[in-house]
Amino acid sequence: MHLRCAKHAALIPQTLAVNVACMRACTFAMQKIQHQVHGTWLCAAQGKGHEVKSKLKNDLKPTVIANWKLWVPAQFINFRLVPPHLQVCSAI
Repeated sequence: MHLRCAKHAALIPQTLAVNVACMRACTFAMQKIQHQVHGTWLCAAQGKGHEVKSKLKNDLKPTVIANWKLWVPAQFINFRLVPPHLQVCSAI
C-alpha cells in the first residue's frame, strides 16, 4: 500500500487527509493481515502447524495493539513530514 501511495504522490497533493488515508491503509488494513501470515508461517516453520489457530487467537490482538502504538506515530511522521521520494519503503 505504501508503494501505491508513493507512486501516486506526484499526482495527489500531499495534504493531511491524503497522509492520514495512507497511514490508515497501512496500519489498520495491511498490518493485521501481515501479522496473521507471519504468525502462521512461524508456527509452520517450527513444526507447530496444529497450534496456528490457538496462537493467532491468543496473540494476534495484543501484538497488533502493540504494533499500532509504535507504527501509528512512525507512519504519521513518515507520510506527513518526509518527501515521498525519501519515504521508507518498508513502512508497512
